[in-house]
Amino acid sequence: MEQQILNELHTIKILAWVILLLAFICASILVIGVVGRNLGSVETLKRDSFVSDAKGLEDRGEYERLITLAASRIEDYPKDVIAWYYLAIARLRSKNYQGALEALGEIQSIDPHWEKDAIQEYLDEVRESMQGPSHEST
Repeated sequence: MEQQILNELHTIKILAWVILLLAFICASILVIGVVGRNLGSVETLKRDSFVSDAKGLEDRGEYERLITLAASRIEDYPKDVIAWYYLAIARLRSKNYQGALEALGEIQSIDPHWEKDAIQEYLDEVRESMQGPSHEST
């Protein structure tokens, strides 16, 4: 009888450890999900703040500051096409055509559809600025 009680107590102890381990695993999964979601929110806030600041600098014609801001963002997020976009615009407006072309090229390598959707007019402007106006006769 004593042995049977000891065996049952041992079984209860093992079950308690299993339940505790499962609770720990579930809590860990929950924490990882919450932290992951919060990190995503933080990244979204950082991106939105960058876009707002960049747009303001562009609107005010503060291209050197925009170059610095975009370069800093690119340092942290090298595949951020929005940062490359603002860098290209700032370089173009600062008449750094080669630098603008390089930034536009980087956008194309990261996300090729951007050429058609967002940057073709800037590519055309850079090319025209680098070559000078065309002298077509009518």
